Amino acid sequence: MDIINLCFTDVTFSYGVSQQPVIKNLTATFQKGWTGIIGANGIGKTTLAKLACGLLLPDKGSVILTDKNASGLYCEQETHYPPGNIKEFFLDEDNYPGKLRSILGIEEGWAERWGTLSFGERKKLQVAAALWKNPEILVLDEPTNHLDESTSRSVIESLHTYEGTGLIISHNRDLLDELCGWCFFMDTHGAVIRKGGVTEGLAQQEIEERQKEKAFENAQENFKKLDKSSASMKHEISLKRKSLSKKNLDKHDHDGKGRIDGLRLKGKDAIGARKLKNLQSRAAKAKDEMEKSYFRKRNIDGFSLNGERAERNYFLAQEEGDLKFTNGITLGVPFLTIKPDDKIGISGENGTGKSTLIKYFLEKINIPPEKLIYIPQEINPGDIDGMRNRIDSLNNAELGKLLTVIYRLGSEPLRVMETERPSPGEVRKILLGLGLLKSPQIIIMDEPTNHMDLPSVICLEKALKEFKGALVLVSHDRVFLDKVTNTRWLIESRKGRRTLKITH
Repeated sequence: MDIINLCFTDVTFSYGVSQQPVIKNLTATFQKGWTGIIGANGIGKTTLAKLACGLLLPDKGSVILTDKNASGLYCEQETHYPPGNIKEFFLDEDNYPGKLRSILGIEEGWAERWGTLSFGERKKLQVAAALWKNPEILVLDEPTNHLDESTSRSVIESLHTYEGTGLIISHNRDLLDELCGWCFFMDTHGAVIRKGGVTEGLAQQEIEERQKEKAFENAQENFKKLDKSSASMKHEISLKRKSLSKKNLDKHDHDGKGRIDGLRLKGKDAIGARKLKNLQSRAAKAKDEMEKSYFRKRNIDGFSLNGERAERNYFLAQEEGDLKFTNGITLGVPFLTIKPDDKIGISGENGTGKSTLIKYFLEKINIPPEKLIYIPQEINPGDIDGMRNRIDSLNNAELGKLLTVIYRLGSEPLRVMETERPSPGEVRKILLGLGLLKSPQIIIMDEPTNHMDLPSVICLEKALKEFKGALVLVSHDRVFLDKVTNTRWLIESRKGRRTLKITH
């Protein structure tokens, strides 16, 4: 495949005449290979993706491919409908589609039973069909969301076969670090591309932010010094001018009048005025420099989730044996406990019973409801209605605390609260914030990072690390669990039997 560069030149786009642009004056070039697209919800990542593939046209500027005949393909996050080329993909007997089917474990007959496929199976088939089409520009939106580790591994392996110019919107740090040669970071201040995976890019971002903060501090200090000197000189000149005034002299004080006239002839008053003007000019320039270098980083460092450690030995103690769930799943477990300061991460392949185990424990834990936060993987409309009712009942102090949580988890609180339909990630932030108002003793979250952008995930993991109570988190995000938990419950399925193993 020829090297095709994707070039954005001064691109601006909005979804309505009266709306603020989602993307404004963007200039960037994307080269051959994979580039990760990083940014908060609502910053314009999906808009960028659709502009890259020609699904949207810019209001201003241009999106240009170095080969005008090149094609672009956008592979969306949702898998409600099968790819349009799915039957042809199965009929193609060339080596490449066969290789993709082998890497991803795609079975014959999947095309005919799309409606019965799991999310992971649909995603694998969706990605395979996109790779098989082999467009010059390929954009993938959260290709590993909801996938267990082994399925994510196979998707990542398949993406290594692509040789064009690819963009990946993802919060999967393993994927971004392994696959991407560049990462494109988008925020409210603009956008910048950095070489390397996301871990390297975030480290560079931290360095740049510290440099900006230092530059602002230096400019601020310089302005304060010059402004203080200017005020001091102005006061000194004012005193001198008073001393050169004849207003308060006796009309017969000829010596005093002569002295003042002599000082005036020497021009000391004018010299002082010129010095003051020069100093004020330097102070004005320093103020301008300070304002240009102003940098306000989102205040997330040091943010901790309010909570308390329970005064008890256990939330739950489960004897060794087989747990038989109402959905027919049987899970063999060792002796299990959840203690007041435990930080437990639960992982395993899709369908092994992680969510079922969580629901089983929720029935067994004896704790006042307000002392427990439980946020499921899928939130139903009734829960969202209840969330709105709880928000309406808050007093001003409680509402302020809720808005602070939303802000420090990476979202703009007023926009989130005013929108009629918050995104799934935003709903999770609100539910977490509401629970924190009651100083909970335990937080249980099922796939908390699935619907969150990477900046929000990083904010969340920093906060959870400081929570004083117990944590039980179900997640496929290995990096997230490694940073937040110290005990891992791994559910395995072998020879038709599911068992739980504990590692530290």
